[in-house]
Amino acid sequence: MRVSQVTTKKDRIAERFGVLARAQQRAFVPFTVLGYPSIDKSIDIIQAMIDGGADALELGLAFSDPMADGPIIEEAARQTLEKGCTVSDALAIIERIREKNSDVPITVMTYYNPVLARGVDKFLSDLQKAGVDGLTIVDLPVEEGSDVYSATIRYGIAPIMLVSPLTTKERLTSILGYARGYIYMISRVGITGLEDRFEETLSATVAQLKSASELPICVGFGISELSHANKMIALGADGVIVGSKVVSLIEKAAGSTEEVFDIRKRNGEGHSRTVNGVPKRRNGI
Repeated sequence: MRVSQVTTKKDRIAERFGVLARAQQRAFVPFTVLGYPSIDKSIDIIQAMIDGGADALELGLAFSDPMADGPIIEEAARQTLEKGCTVSDALAIIERIREKNSDVPITVMTYYNPVLARGVDKFLSDLQKAGVDGLTIVDLPVEEGSDVYSATIRYGIAPIMLVSPLTTKERLTSILGYARGYIYMISRVGITGLEDRFEETLSATVAQLKSASELPICVGFGISELSHANKMIALGADGVIVGSKVVSLIEKAAGSTEEVFDIRKRNGEGHSRTVNGVPKRRNGI
């Protein structure tokens, strides 16, 4: 089933990936938990990510049972909840970021419980008002979430759908009926983390996606080094999502966000870089 998309706002995701494709560049999409390690520092960290060269952002809502997340992100979520950061606080952070950054694509990653607790329509309306472009609901399979994903599209928010090396051809057809923005390709079966173990079938899965959809593919789970990014891009990925590594850097930074997240400083100011021979601007991967 394919749901027609109602375009009610600027499509930042399509525009950003279009610019990158024309320049033969790939996307760097960092992840962090909204409100970690504090609300004020979270705002500074996210802005530093943008200033340091992030092409898009994936921002997570802290949840008490993040079953797809490894120990690093799980601990960040636990601390955030213990400090009393609510969904409303997280949305307020996004609003602050959007006020200063009109073009950067922002996607939210969450579990279904916070969506259900707030009410689907209110949740989606609040995301729209905050300036969110895309939404991933980790534990809501397409077979059970068709109404939610249809509503997401109606609100002008792209359902960022998860695909894994275990996704069957039949199920992929259902997923692509709702997918918008980009496809989140899981590099391995399991949880997020720093372990550099990737599925041997990943190349075939990426090729299958490329033949079935024109949407960009961003690979996540276990991407923590430049060599990992290179490997994913060599397989055909249009970008990489880096989560546990970023959150671990936040933990180690102790508030020194600019030094940690300014990619230009970390990789040499003024030096262009390449990924498998593809030129990247100095702020990117």
